[in-house]
Amino acid sequence: MKKVLFGIAALAIIVAACNSKKEKSETETLTKNDSVTVEKKDSTAVNTKIDIDNDGSLYISSDDQYHFRIISKQDDSKPAKILLRNDISGRIYDMERVISASGEKYQDADGNYFWLKGDDFSFGKADKVVAEGSIAGKPKEEH
Repeated sequence: MKKVLFGIAALAIIVAACNSKKEKSETETLTKNDSVTVEKKDSTAVNTKIDIDNDGSLYISSDDQYHFRIISKQDDSKPAKILLRNDISGRIYDMERVISASGEKYQDADGNYFWLKGDDFSFGKADKVVAEGSIAGKPKEEH
């Protein structure tokens, strides 16, 4: 009897482990609207209304390859969250504020980060800087 119960328990653990490894490969696209509702398709999803600001500050990399705009900022959430759009590629990054020594640093689940220091920014992944620049119309300060 103990072997049967042990076998059932082991099978339940294996099934639970397999179900927790499912990858989410959903792509969410936002269009230029005043607000948008994003629906995730898992069982714990809720509809979230997000106010979109298409006129927010434009951050341009010094090589002009990246144009970033913070289209939504939620300072009242813990941690603070932003939606960052690359205006050239159209990609949107869902980022949360993380601890930084200076400035405001936001990071997404894939390790991409957007780090603001005054009018300057850097964008990268892990410890690699991909782009640096400043708010449109202001040259990047040399340190």
